[in-house]
Order: sequence, then structure tokens, then C-alpha cells
Amino acid sequence: MKTGKLPGNIVKLSMLNQLHTKNKQVISGAAVGADCAFLEIPQNQFCVVCSAEGELNTKEMSGEDNGTGFTIAQLIQICFNRLAAGGARPVAAFFSLFLPEETENIWIRSLMAEAENVCSLYSVQTAGVHGCVLKEIRKPAAVVNGYGSAAADRKRTLKNSAPFQDIVLSKWVGLLGTVILAERYKEQICGHYPAFLMENVEHFHECCSVLKEAEIALTCKVSAMYAASEGGIFAALWELSEGAGVGFEVDLKKVPLRQETVEICEFLGANPYELHSEGCLVMTADDGEELVKALRAEGIEAVTIGRTTDQKGKIIQNDDEVRYMDRPKQDEIFRNCL
Repeated sequence: MKTGKLPGNIVKLSMLNQLHTKNKQVISGAAVGADCAFLEIPQNQFCVVCSAEGELNTKEMSGEDNGTGFTIAQLIQICFNRLAAGGARPVAAFFSLFLPEETENIWIRSLMAEAENVCSLYSVQTAGVHGCVLKEIRKPAAVVNGYGSAAADRKRTLKNSAPFQDIVLSKWVGLLGTVILAERYKEQICGHYPAFLMENVEHFHECCSVLKEAEIALTCKVSAMYAASEGGIFAALWELSEGAGVGFEVDLKKVPLRQETVEICEFLGANPYELHSEGCLVMTADDGEELVKALRAEGIEAVTIGRTTDQKGKIIQNDDEVRYMDRPKQDEIFRNCL
């Protein structure tokens, strides 16, 4: 493809024609020549906006995994999870694609069909699509902007957290990171572990949405929510502490891990607590046990791992060892583990 803005025929045939989901709050959405979208926000509600960006996985483009790329479905899920953590329901999405010259039309069509499939699950309309070919870019990348709405009583920010509240986690940490590492090192892992381990990991993506637990948490007087993602649970706890202006004390033994994550991280020499944890929602509440009980009643695993404090210290306890958390490191998915 030639450098510059994608031609109108490609935008129409390969991008817009893949989009079918409608949302009544999107008054005017994606179309050829439409640079703006118009959303209707119900009275007494907030418009909530967030984004997720990353290099795209090129396996379907070239037949080879580019190592660190996300699928477009994963980026969309990350974006929607962030909206849910703010107390919002996703309404619309806007995609910006940055493509290398060797990109083929059929790959763009497949990418947008995948995006539409995810958006349709949440009745989210694609409000806009933009794409350009850049001469110096070697691998495709995308920015997903998500738009949602939230009533005033649903609005949640990290500043709602306070000292001496329980810290609750949903599901398990390291889920998405395990999926990415397992795909990248599939041959080596399959040569070391029984086949059922990989088969189990292939279903982890089904657990990467936090929209259901966010809805439940809002009925249990949750103070704040944070969708764990890049950098793993350590980065999520750090962000919670910095954003809320509180310290914390966490028992590492209580942090939930799938056995598959433990096995793969041990084999690759990766730290599961610094592994991409999309699918795990970090919550603070005055009564963590009530929240845990409500989540488990709906079939969602949850556990209280510690409490916030009125100090600045970020304390991790592991049996008899007590230490202060270091500043978050680069996510394990971005380094060569073998």
C-alpha cells in the first residue's frame, strides 16, 4: 500500500462493511468522510473516555508471531475494562490504525471483522475508523478509544479509596500475559508440559473481561476499581496507591494465580506478579468480605489480599519476609524469556 491515508474504497470495503452493531447513543458514527462522531449522553450522566494502544500481532498477516503484539480483540477488551473500572458502560469505540507499506487489504478486513465481533458482544457501536500507512513503520499498531456513560452514583476514581479499606481481587493475576507467553513459546512449552496445560490456557481469554464483576461491585459499595493490565498486579497496586494517596499492606500468598500461570512462568523464568493481568479487577471497599461473597455468589472467584493504610509505604508480606515494593518494572511479555 502507498504511504498516507487509506483510500476511501479500502475504508469502505475492508473496514466499514465489517461493522454492523448499533447503539442508540451513537447518533452519527463511522462513515466515509466522517471525521467526527456524535454521541448522545443521557441527562445526569457523565461521558467517560479512555484508550488502549499497542503493537498488533502479525501472525495472521505474515504467519509469524511478532513477539509482543496484541490482537485487536485484546486491545478492545483492555479499553472496555478500563471503562468498567470507572463505573461506565461501554457505548462506542473509535479505531486508529498505523500500518506498514506491506499491509494487505485482506488483513485489514480480517482485523475489522475481529473488532466487530468483540464490540457486538457488548452492543458497542464503532463510531469511527481511521487508518494510515507510514513509510518508516515496520509493524502495525492501533489505538482504541472507548466511550461510555455513567450515572453520577456509579462514577468511580482511585481517589475514592481511603485508608483502612480492604483490597479485593477478582479471578486471577497474569491471565492475558500467560496467553501471550504461551502462544509465543508454544513449541517449547508443549515439549515440556502435557497437552492439557496449553488447552487450558487457550480458554483464559474467556476470563479477560471485568465488566460483570464491576457491575456487581457497584452494588456492594465498592470505593474504587482498577483494571489490572500491563505490569501485572504489582503495577496495579502501585497505581492504586499513587492514585489514591494511600499505602497498602498485601499478603503475597493470598494473590490468586492459576497453576498454568505458575508452571509457564517457572519454565520461562518470568515473574507472574509482573505479568499482564487483564481480567483481574482490583477493588477497595470498607467490607471486602461482603464484596467477595457477592462476587462468588455469581460464580466469580474473588479474595481479599490486604488493606490500604494511612502511610505511604507499599508493603508486601511473603511468609516471614516483609519488604517495600519497588517501582513497577517492564511487563514480562516485553522481554525475551528464553
